[in-house]
Amino acid sequence: MPEHKGALVHQSPAAPRGRSLVRFARAFLLAGALGIGASGLSVLPAADPSSVSAASCVRFSASNFDAYGNDHYNLNGEWVRIKNYCSTSKLIGYWKIHDYGRKHVFTFPSGFRVGAYASVTLYTGYGTNTAAKRYWRRSSAVWNNTPPEYAYLRNQYGTLMSRRTEY
Repeated sequence: MPEHKGALVHQSPAAPRGRSLVRFARAFLLAGALGIGASGLSVLPAADPSSVSAASCVRFSASNFDAYGNDHYNLNGEWVRIKNYCSTSKLIGYWKIHDYGRKHVFTFPSGFRVGAYASVTLYTGYGTNTAAKRYWRRSSAVWNNTPPEYAYLRNQYGTLMSRRTEY
């Protein structure tokens, strides 16, 4: 058996080699990402098609972690924005936005949708929720003004959909 960097690697006569191996690996990874098993059947649990397709469409587009002045007195100066980059609305009910360490978690309500090419801004403080503006209703700042600080967007299953930092 050939050795590779100290690990034993078994190659059968039918195993792809060289460029064929690279193509096989890419196809295998792509099939796994798409949820296609060897038989061509889905190997992933069933999910709402609009939330699955949202994975490639909805992501962070902008943020302001450091509000002007004292963050605790300018809560709505802290915000993150997500955008739907697709031509159809996307269901993001039960998706979550959280900070580094998951100290603060915001959950989008059931049935919440982001319109085609639309953005939604999540503000730390208080206000009236609309389709384009959501309020976390916190009484203190969420985002640290020092690294590491990230905003994370996760779907209803906890899968990371997008991540953003300013540092």
